[in-house]
Amino acid sequence: MSKNTQLGNLVNGVFVNAAGNSVGMGTQTPRASLDVTGNIHARQGCWTTDESLNGGFLIGDLATGTAYTYIGGVGSTGAASYLSLSTNAGEKMRITSAGNVGIGTSSPSAPLHVFSSSSVTAVFTRDLTTDVSLRILSDNSGAILDTQGVHSLRFQTSDTERMRITSAGKVGINNNAPTAKFEVLSGYDPAGFFKCTNNEVPLSVINTENAVASIGFRGSTSSNEYNVRCGANGENLVLYTNNSERMRINSDGTLILGGTSSSGTAGTGTGRGNLLLAGSISNTISFNNNSTSVNGTIYSDSAEMAIISNTFLEFRTAGIPRMRIFSSGNVRFSSQVYGNTVASPRTLFIASDGELGGISSIRESKTNIKAIDSNWLMQLNPVSFNYRKKDNDGIYTNEYFDELFYGLIAEETELINKEICTYTDGKLVGIEYSKLVPVLVKAIQELKAEIEILKQK
Repeated sequence: MSKNTQLGNLVNGVFVNAAGNSVGMGTQTPRASLDVTGNIHARQGCWTTDESLNGGFLIGDLATGTAYTYIGGVGSTGAASYLSLSTNAGEKMRITSAGNVGIGTSSPSAPLHVFSSSSVTAVFTRDLTTDVSLRILSDNSGAILDTQGVHSLRFQTSDTERMRITSAGKVGINNNAPTAKFEVLSGYDPAGFFKCTNNEVPLSVINTENAVASIGFRGSTSSNEYNVRCGANGENLVLYTNNSERMRINSDGTLILGGTSSSGTAGTGTGRGNLLLAGSISNTISFNNNSTSVNGTIYSDSAEMAIISNTFLEFRTAGIPRMRIFSSGNVRFSSQVYGNTVASPRTLFIASDGELGGISSIRESKTNIKAIDSNWLMQLNPVSFNYRKKDNDGIYTNEYFDELFYGLIAEETELINKEICTYTDGKLVGIEYSKLVPVLVKAIQELKAEIEILKQK
């Protein structure tokens, strides 16, 4: 064409410029190959082959620079094909041939891949009037899930709420209105609330401000808090009530009731115990059998220590009663009873085998009284010796005590007069030396008589 051509009137006509490379519809100054003023109805789509736009569909005014929106892509099939959406002279979204959608990235690696240089990556809003929205943020320190306004963050499975974090920062599990920092509403679960494997600690409480960590227990109607506290490096476990220490388990296993580590230790040396009652008030351990009226107490204060029973007090070894103190004050060793009910008090003694015994001298306590024959006395073989030491199992060793003792050998004495020997369960264990005293008196009397006869001659 050598000149411009117009078909129809100026408003609704088609205008072709003289160069023949621009067509205007509703305009005499087309600024593109096809410039339409008005709406376009394309039954089979529109596209461009402009290499700078990679082929696609343009919405806006290209002549003004960046004030346009462009939908483009490469090919229609194959791994390299994609569909993109560009605004402000830059690609903003892409759908790859694999179906991945990228926002802010041209190479999405997931079904939805969002990249943003801003800390806020995504915002989901239901109702702007109530400011209910969910934000997904991230920065160099990590990712953030946030609700704007005074709204809770809820977590659901199977269309049922399982956990909620309120706007005040309180966490509820199976509880949509937690009143504490962490609150669980659930029935009894034999698996427990916290579970771990490989001997790991299922729940660890760490106080970053000081060396003591605490767990508090409190009833819904109680105003007092009950604490379990553990010291630095797990050294001590301390139990508190009413903000005062009541019980402590030290790292050495010592259990202290009513005091602190400064109250002392539960004994020293070989016989050290594992329980210490301490404190400024009288210390008591009480025992009570709920099925009977029997009860007892171990008591101590600044002046005394006592073991108290409302019936009798019995001591056993190997399951066998060895001593009993009756409520009347009488004492029984094995089957023999000693106490103030006897006509005359008896003198207690320790036999050579270590057992306690008693002596009574009144005639009323004796029968089958006979004269003593002391002839056998001269057959005894007195010796000096050192006692051997025993090991932890009660077996004699080759070590012995330095102190020198004098006495008899029980096995030899038994062959001469077994009446002065002592037995336990039929086994020879020692000699009752107190029985020798009357025999020695008799021997001295006989010796005195012989001396008198000799003097008369």
